[in-house]
Amino acid sequence: MFVDYLTLMLVNMAAGLAVLALFVLKYIDGDRKKLAPGLLVSGFVALVTGLHMIFAWPIIGSYNIPFGEMSVLFGALLLGEPSRCSPAGNCFPSGSTRPSPELPLYSWESGCSPSG
Repeated sequence: MFVDYLTLMLVNMAAGLAVLALFVLKYIDGDRKKLAPGLLVSGFVALVTGLHMIFAWPIIGSYNIPFGEMSVLFGALLLGEPSRCSPAGNCFPSGSTRPSPELPLYSWESGCSPSG
């Protein structure tokens, strides 16, 4: 059975963004463990299809590079999203009272960055 990579990647991106929007709008202050499997599955599919597209070049022409690399980036962001902030809402590294210096760079899309 033939799987069209662009269709798979675009449907996966839409599903991942919908789960991420639900995560930010509804569960950012609640139980984050409910949406972690959706983010992990969508991130895994985006990462695997992106890596395959980069190395195997299934599309004719040079469209493999931008689609594949953006899918890898999106997959890495979705895979890191559930693990970045603890379920208790603490965005700091364990045992620390200060946020890590790279936290604002990686937490902008989830609304998880600490204020102040």
